[in-house]
Amino acid sequence: MNFLGEQAISGATRATGRTTLVFSGTLVFGALGWIQLAETSIIGLKFEQGKFLPVLAVLVVISAIAHFVQWYSDLASYRGWNIHGQSKWAGRASAAHNKRFHGLVEDLISAVEELGQDEYAIEDMVSQILPELKLFNTSLRNYGRFAELYVYGWHFAVPILAALIALGMYFHNG
Repeated sequence: MNFLGEQAISGATRATGRTTLVFSGTLVFGALGWIQLAETSIIGLKFEQGKFLPVLAVLVVISAIAHFVQWYSDLASYRGWNIHGQSKWAGRASAAHNKRFHGLVEDLISAVEELGQDEYAIEDMVSQILPELKLFNTSLRNYGRFAELYVYGWHFAVPILAALIALGMYFHNG
């Protein structure tokens, strides 16, 4: 997802999120006994039977912390794009929405200048433009909701909840 042509979530955050999900999933399957490891070797390190899951639990904790740090820095950027900040329009829409909105504003300004004080013409203009503004507002609201789901739900809640569930199952079944 992009905001003003920039990625809302960095590659590092996506990578730590995937790593957290993989480690958490593996820990869940190990805690359930679905994975039986007699002797495991990963990147040249050999783990004796029964020692891999504790190491994996530590890796889940480390990856979840790394993911939180990466995600939090992306959140600061997300907020810095004025999604929750100063400008009402700059950060809430994609470049296409910005162009459309700015074009609409320019049309409104020029129309008001041309119409002058003609009361009936202004009422006609408002009745013609109001549906376009309502549609635009609905589009922005929906985009904002999806952006929040994307940032808070998919890239924060899912990996962190997976890590918490995996650790809970590991210590419960431990």
